[in-house]
Amino acid sequence: MAELLLKIGTVGPAPAYQDGDIVVALTDRRIGQVHLDHLCHVFNYGLNKDGWRPLDTLAQKYRESTHQFRFERLDEKTVLRTNILTGAKEEFGEKNNKKKEHIYVTEYLARQLGHPGHCIFGDKGREVWYGGTIDTSVKTLDSFWPLVEDELHVKKADHILWPFSDHELKHFLALKVDDFGDDMAGKYVAPVYEARQDNLPLILLKKRQHSTAWKSLDLGVSITSVESKATKTDIRASKSFICSAIVIDKSAVSK
Repeated sequence: MAELLLKIGTVGPAPAYQDGDIVVALTDRRIGQVHLDHLCHVFNYGLNKDGWRPLDTLAQKYRESTHQFRFERLDEKTVLRTNILTGAKEEFGEKNNKKKEHIYVTEYLARQLGHPGHCIFGDKGREVWYGGTIDTSVKTLDSFWPLVEDELHVKKADHILWPFSDHELKHFLALKVDDFGDDMAGKYVAPVYEARQDNLPLILLKKRQHSTAWKSLDLGVSITSVESKATKTDIRASKSFICSAIVIDKSAVSK
């Protein structure tokens, strides 16, 4: 299931946000990713005696599962880069390789050590880190969940809702809906612009192209409680909706 976060209350005349505008659209894939990001965050696993992240934690295994390259320091100046998907390996250091790539590994790692959230694993002189493209596809994320469930004794089924804050649930309305793709998520939160000639800046007509008439939905709670900013409203555990039935495209509305 996916989710929509709606603006409650109109800010002012267009192009300001209007009541019911879709502020955020979250796919099932993105929701699953944010939970894995939190569960496998490097802050959960501390530092070893050298100041690096320990190996063989979920933080390292998560990166091994999602990243294109693994980098391993071989000595003072040399790094081994492994394409995790293909297994292809290549060494390089301070001198350009055939691809004109090089690295000053000592300086690079010294800079990383200065960041409290660094993602360098292993021991001093034998560091490991990750780079390249990141694969957060449904297939990749779903294949990693069993390991997380086993090591942390949690269930994916308990991590299917976006972790909105209390403040967000007081000022917006979150709806659980049928899933959609990343492209559609982008369309749901797209603004409406008036095109202009001669490369002049576009004019913003509406903050959002899509909205819902949420007051007409069977929410299971009163309109007054949703509009109240004093208490949070969260109906996602009990109600779900079909996007095609509730989403309104405002782009056709006369300007």
